[in-house]
Amino acid sequence: MGTPSIVDVYPANDAQGVVLGDQIRVLFDREMDETSINTGTFVVLGTENNYIFGPDFNPLDEPGIEDEGILNSPYVTGYVDGVIEFKRISLSGEDEVETLDTTGDGLLYRTQATFVPSKPFAAGVRYTVFLAGDESDDDYKTGCTTRTVFDTVTDAEGSGSLEFIGGYTGTAAGGYGVEITTGGVVGTAEYVWWRKSDPLTVYPGVTTTGRRELEDGVWVVCDPDGTFQVGDRFTVECKVAETLENNYRWTFTTGSGSIVIPPSVSSTSVLKMPRILV
Repeated sequence: MGTPSIVDVYPANDAQGVVLGDQIRVLFDREMDETSINTGTFVVLGTENNYIFGPDFNPLDEPGIEDEGILNSPYVTGYVDGVIEFKRISLSGEDEVETLDTTGDGLLYRTQATFVPSKPFAAGVRYTVFLAGDESDDDYKTGCTTRTVFDTVTDAEGSGSLEFIGGYTGTAAGGYGVEITTGGVVGTAEYVWWRKSDPLTVYPGVTTTGRRELEDGVWVVCDPDGTFQVGDRFTVECKVAETLENNYRWTFTTGSGSIVIPPSVSSTSVLKMPRILV
């Protein structure tokens, strides 16, 4: 499929007068692994007093500058606290969709990641947004990656629900299957699982309300409600991750604070391509 890219960001680079209650959005050109887009790879810095510390927090290195971290340990001040929410957006980039991808195509919709601050932005402050990609040619990949574990195919008579989740770390495309061998509620029902590449080799498991890893970053999780029947089968396609090339950085400046809630039509336009660090 090639490497992923960013289609739109909001607020636009160098936008002025952004309202304090606004949010930050990034639209990718394909399906992305939501576990790879988090507050360590989607970072917002301003004048806040929050900070992050630790030797592993160095998601962004400026291209061409050896070991020069933009965010350095032992701590980073100005870190904006918040959560990241996701939507599946149509390929036209206009509408939220409920498209399922059970085939592992990876291009059936676009992933939109929205950073929701835990409190309104400060007034009159220039904020910087960082989105981590991978800038090196080594085998160690970091940053936001494409979707690797796709939607579950269910062939079941029972009311029990099982899903595959996680971020696949295998080196070749593949998939997994689960079949119920002992029926019952979650915690009682048992199953076997196998790799699609080797369906004759099976491994035992017991359903649980918690998630349980199969291998290579792929987990199964069961809905606590419902009952499984013998023969219920669940399968999934997995693909090798492609990493966002390079790191992205853009800035915006908030307004005076006279407007806190975003108007229905914002004065800050969407940027078609964010500025790449070079």
